[in-house]
Amino acid sequence: MLDQEIKTIGSGFSERTGAVFEGKLTAVDRVREAVTKIRAIDPAYHSFVTVCEERALTMAEKLDRETQGLSQEEVRRRFPLAGLVFAVKDNICVEGVRTTAASHILENYISPYSATAVVRLEEAGAICVGKTNMDEFAMGQTTTTGAFGATKNPRYPDLSAGGSSGGSAAAVALGLVDFALGSDTGGSIRQPAALCGVVGLKPAYGAVSRYGLISYASAFDGIGPITRTVHEARQICFVIEGSDAQDASMRESEYFQPPTKENDGRLRVGVLGGEDSEAATVLRKNPTFCENYEIRYIELPMLEYAVATYYILACAQAASNLARYDGVRYGFRAKGYETLDQMYEMTRTEGFSPEVQRRILMGRFVLGQESYRDWYEQAARVRRRIYDQVQEAFAEVDVIVSETLKRPYPRADFAGDSEAFLAGYEQDKLTVLANLCGLPAISVPVPAEGDDAPHSIMVTANAGREAAMFEAADRLAAPFTPCVKGGPADE
Repeated sequence: MLDQEIKTIGSGFSERTGAVFEGKLTAVDRVREAVTKIRAIDPAYHSFVTVCEERALTMAEKLDRETQGLSQEEVRRRFPLAGLVFAVKDNICVEGVRTTAASHILENYISPYSATAVVRLEEAGAICVGKTNMDEFAMGQTTTTGAFGATKNPRYPDLSAGGSSGGSAAAVALGLVDFALGSDTGGSIRQPAALCGVVGLKPAYGAVSRYGLISYASAFDGIGPITRTVHEARQICFVIEGSDAQDASMRESEYFQPPTKENDGRLRVGVLGGEDSEAATVLRKNPTFCENYEIRYIELPMLEYAVATYYILACAQAASNLARYDGVRYGFRAKGYETLDQMYEMTRTEGFSPEVQRRILMGRFVLGQESYRDWYEQAARVRRRIYDQVQEAFAEVDVIVSETLKRPYPRADFAGDSEAFLAGYEQDKLTVLANLCGLPAISVPVPAEGDDAPHSIMVTANAGREAAMFEAADRLAAPFTPCVKGGPADE
């Protein structure tokens, strides 16, 4: 089974890897082509914050030397992603490259090592060409809270690019890279993928190493791919998942076990929200899907408490994780202070955006001695009840299908005030479920018919049932189309 996966790993990227395998293009050619496209197109969208051209060319030259004289079969076996170019969200470390998490606090930080996921991709022959824009420390749903400017949505100009991995989603939608890595704490891969019309995968917690990911909320964070197709997302996940001694939260993955099917071999698809939901409407417009799978309508009453539970727990962890940025050990340090306390206060006030400060303050409150039991412990208990209810649902269905985002979608003219941020938090209602429960979930674009049609559907499965998730998502996904203003995404 694994040997077969290795042989076919590049098939989803055949148009882009084939030229390298066949010797028509070198990896250096592909990097130069990508960098040229980024410099020509991206200034209008700001999906990148750093382009690491010199490093990428060095990696490409190394790959070309190592593949010289090898047969096509040997290149495919040793470097299944040979010549693919990818981008990395700027909270994921790449050795020798500036890694800022879109914050003034880390504006000049150069990472001395690469994240495990990046190392595995580069060992497979893929080449990182740059770091993508994001919400500061992955806190946001619009890619507007970062220190270096906002990312524009290349597919739907009236909508935000989504967040916090908006730069990665926009870069893939524009065709600037073959795929990108993002991070997902409460929907930060799936939401921008939905808004930019691409595929976004959040792996199960513990399936992909978090080593090299700058933490927001350690119990929820995860690295995953943003791609053009479901098949490509599965292939990238096959490369980056697996045990890592650097991450104690890793679990033994079962990505490639075949789905267990009942009812004459048909998967049981649970549609969240009932027959009147937008997800149900999408499925009714896909009669082939409904014929092949058993459709059941389900409700999760505890979902009402998911957003509040998530933000209490996530902000508490953020307050703890971001305490290290104090101006003493590394990163930005304010000037003009007279005492140590003033240095702390001025550094964190000037270095953190209002949204990051807001979440730190919320976290400090719920961790306070007088409020810990009423807030943090209560949220932990509710999280368990949500998990139990989801597991009860998975006893009846194989996958859960829902919209990725509820209407109204976040706008490009995001106000940035408290009311707008609260509305943004509510957008997390469906996506935080997978993070609270440690589940794999994937957002895919679906065929749209007019303004009333949702742009995406999310498929969630139980950990270890990823094969069922990929199968259902692939049947629902619309074909990838390049953004009109972005030029041709495929050669």
